[in-house]
Amino acid sequence: MAEKRYMVAVCSTTLNLEKQRNVVFEALAANNCIATSFPFPNPTDPYLWKLCLRAIAECDFCVMLIGENYGALNQSGVGYVHQALSQAHVFKKPIHSLIYSGQARSSLNADDQNRLQQFTQGLIKTTAHSYWRDEDHLRDVCEGMVEKMQEKHNLAGWLPSNQINNTPLDCGEVDLKKQVELLNNALKKEREKNLHIGADFEQQTQIFTMQYQCNAFRDGTLIKVEDSCSIELKSYFKMFSASLNLGCSTNKLKTALNTYLQKTQIEKVKRKVKKAHAITQMQVDESQFEKLLLSLKAYGLLQFDGRVGKLTQFGEHLALKTAVSFR
Repeated sequence: MAEKRYMVAVCSTTLNLEKQRNVVFEALAANNCIATSFPFPNPTDPYLWKLCLRAIAECDFCVMLIGENYGALNQSGVGYVHQALSQAHVFKKPIHSLIYSGQARSSLNADDQNRLQQFTQGLIKTTAHSYWRDEDHLRDVCEGMVEKMQEKHNLAGWLPSNQINNTPLDCGEVDLKKQVELLNNALKKEREKNLHIGADFEQQTQIFTMQYQCNAFRDGTLIKVEDSCSIELKSYFKMFSASLNLGCSTNKLKTALNTYLQKTQIEKVKRKVKKAHAITQMQVDESQFEKLLLSLKAYGLLQFDGRVGKLTQFGEHLALKTAVSFR
């Protein structure tokens, strides 16, 4: 199983802590961590402060390395390490403070020592913390710190680039991968089937006979007429495709078909009923209409949800292809 690495922002001053920072960086590296951020010199460059803020924002957890001095102050009179602590709280980062408890004491003024004392008391109250006496002790403390942070916090971490593609999948991921492969294979077979069916549909010249009845007007009299018309199945599909593209009820399809036949069959009806000048109430045979829809469905062109029909993905493809070819 691939081991995660954890990014750690180490916040400290440069004053009397150069060796100790190196110890912390080495200890973190030995425990699958990458130490980042910069120490704060006196005074701190604004650009350097921005880089430290980015390191805090992107890290998995923060370490406050506290020595004998409070450190450099910003323009507001607050220490940069103190300000870094506030930003870590803003970013809701886990924080562990490494607080010096050895015998050495700073030669700086009383104000600096007073600030340090208050700052340290705040760290003890608000953060996880450990004490260190010297470099060797600091190294041991760092190792225990990493273990505690991993146990207490759900650290995101990251995988080295050489392990990302080689990370073994757990059982759940393996099962999911198999299901995705099966689904892709099923979709591939369905597409191949549709392509085969579609090729057949484009090449076929099947004639579908639709029976209908209507009323013919002659000398103010309605005459009932029963007849049929024979049209290519492809023509029915072309007639319905625009309405079915966004979904359409079967009743609306039937109404569209009745309107179409009333316009196209009037001359035939006039020949059958001499001196007829108009036709009305065109009605296709219900069973024939259902058979027509089933025929189009069998070619994989339509799908139905109850009495609402819609083009399949293949039906949309063929409808667009047909529309372009007829321009």
